[in-house]
Amino acid sequence: RNRNSSARADLFKSLEFLDENYETKFWYWELMEIARKFLLTCGIQYFGGNSLSGVAIAALIANVFLLLHAQFKPIKRKSEHWLQLLSLLVISLSLMLGTLIAL
Repeated sequence: RNRNSSARADLFKSLEFLDENYETKFWYWELMEIARKFLLTCGIQYFGGNSLSGVAIAALIANVFLLLHAQFKPIKRKSEHWLQLLSLLVISLSLMLGTLIAL
């Protein structure tokens, strides 16, 4: 029994890096980031990167995650929060410009 609890403690210790940058109540935010990247990649691949619908879907996904990040502010350090927000803004603006170009 002691061995089992030690193994569990080791597992949790090894996964700390997933939530160390986030506020405690946003322990799951790294999973949201992985979902964002997955959805952006799949959206572009599924609809075609050069098609209007593919770029528009990706822009919509990027904007949703930008708004979620701005609303909830999940990152502990203010400088990292602003850096991530700026990064998400650049991605959103690039995809919106891509949507306009695809028209």
